[in-house]
Amino acid sequence: MVSDIVLLKELPDVITNSIEAYIGCISGAIMKDEYIKTIQDAGFQDVRILDETYFPNF
Repeated sequence: MVSDIVLLKELPDVITNSIEAYIGCISGAIMKDEYIKTIQDAGFQDVRILDETYFPNF
């Protein structure tokens, strides 16, 4: 099981370039589809999303 932060849309530069956002694992996050593909490319099979928590729009 993996728990991580992914994006549904690109972040504005003010967040992407924020050290605080980077430390909080937000500015370094990648798009959800890219994240799932990366996991599958690493050899994981039957990749499923069991639960999601949405944060307010930036």
